Amino acid sequence: IVIKQNKMPVRMPASYLDAFQDWHPYLAERKLSREVCEIFKVKYDPQTSQIVFPCFDIAGKIIMAPRRSIYNKTFYIDKDQDKPVYCLDYIIKNNISTAMICEGPIDVLTCYTYGYPAIGTWGNPSPSQIDAINKSPIKVLYIAMDNDWAGRRMANTIRAGLDPRIIVKEVHWLPGHKDPNEHSYEEFQKVMNEAKNS
Repeated sequence: IVIKQNKMPVRMPASYLDAFQDWHPYLAERKLSREVCEIFKVKYDPQTSQIVFPCFDIAGKIIMAPRRSIYNKTFYIDKDQDKPVYCLDYIIKNNISTAMICEGPIDVLTCYTYGYPAIGTWGNPSPSQIDAINKSPIKVLYIAMDNDWAGRRMANTIRAGLDPRIIVKEVHWLPGHKDPNEHSYEEFQKVMNEAKNS
């Protein structure tokens, strides 16, 4: 569920994150490693009981800071703001040529925890997001959207907009599993081995 909130200022100061905690057990419950959460500066706001997922530009400035409640699936994100591609700044800065693309931040962070670089669209991908991917170092993209009707529609949108130079691989989640986070490490590796060989 996405709930609109007041528009946040563009390029928030780094001090914006200082008021939050560095870790919450919820992150471990979601199978995310502390190391990965530290790399991407994932925080916990105890006043609202929400996980904060800051998004950065290539210069390291915070450009958006969506949140998710630890008690339900409610996301708080400004729908009026042009959504950046989550973690694309990391891909660009590290010149990563092979990555996965998922819907939400927990899926993206799960991929990193399991050893695979990833980016996220925050739901339905926009033309500006696809354009940013086309301009990135990515040469091989594993499409790993949710295993449902909406996810398949998003995957089609991504495929249609990608530069032909980008090699596209399909990730097929195991039956009864909707997204990366619903897989164990072993299940995830099995799925990815099949995708690599497809």
